[in-house]
Amino acid sequence: MVNERLIFAGNHPLNREASYAAGELSRARLLDAAATCFAEQGYEGTSVRNITGRATCNVSAIKYYFGGKKELYVAVFNHRFQEITSRRVQALRALLDVDELGLEQVLETFAQVFLEPLTDQPRGQQTMKLFLRDMVESHLPEGMLLEMMIRPTLAALMDALAKAC
Repeated sequence: MVNERLIFAGNHPLNREASYAAGELSRARLLDAAATCFAEQGYEGTSVRNITGRATCNVSAIKYYFGGKKELYVAVFNHRFQEITSRRVQALRALLDVDELGLEQVLETFAQVFLEPLTDQPRGQQTMKLFLRDMVESHLPEGMLLEMMIRPTLAALMDALAKAC
């Protein structure tokens, strides 16, 4: 009986794990909902209520998980940048294990991983809308795209090119 009381009172590790998992799901729903709203309506046209309504979360969840709308906007791009950059770098680094690597293979792989996010339906189209909207509205911190996406990909490409040549 005592153990059951502890479990239901919230002091049990299983409750903490379940609570953490539920929090991560809420955070992921907010990221997805925000990406959709920002892509469709832009930063200025999107309200916190639009996002939380689409995510089926409480309005205070944005402040709790991200700090505010601006930080959520940056988190959406951070999440997408990490996804795309990780796939690009992984594919280019895999070329370093190829015994007889040619320039054509490096360029073909680069073109493929560079264009892949554009063909990933519908997420890729949404990501492109986000990028294009931000190019016009510019709400990201200066240099974020360069630091998180371009530099790591370029470094992996340069390593692969160096091996091929």
